[in-house]
Amino acid sequence: MSAIVLASTQQLASAADNVSAGAIVQSIELPVPSLRMDPAMALEYVGVYDLSNGDTLKIVKRGMLFYASLGTDEVRHRLVTAGKSTFVSVDKQLKIHLERDDKGVASGEVFIAVGANGLPVMASLRR
Repeated sequence: MSAIVLASTQQLASAADNVSAGAIVQSIELPVPSLRMDPAMALEYVGVYDLSNGDTLKIVKRGMLFYASLGTDEVRHRLVTAGKSTFVSVDKQLKIHLERDDKGVASGEVFIAVGANGLPVMASLRR
């Protein structure tokens, strides 16, 4: 019995590492009407972020567009602005919220509609 309790406790601790304290996003909606992405603000967030689930999130700029990719996945998800410091992918697979602290360190959270295990994932991120 204690082995079962220990396994359950470990699973809960592991799940807690990947879930934000806020409400879990159920779906990703594109902004209507489309919001204009401020290029200067968005450039602040270009880079690679460590996720709490052990993966990485990379945000890049290609021409006038911004894209995000996860880990070693070659799939690039085109990003649009969904609000202040919030971006969603056009394919509705990612929702990213980023903020900078007084020292310029970016942190936030990312909601992944379909994670590696086929389930939605909410992970905190930090650069």
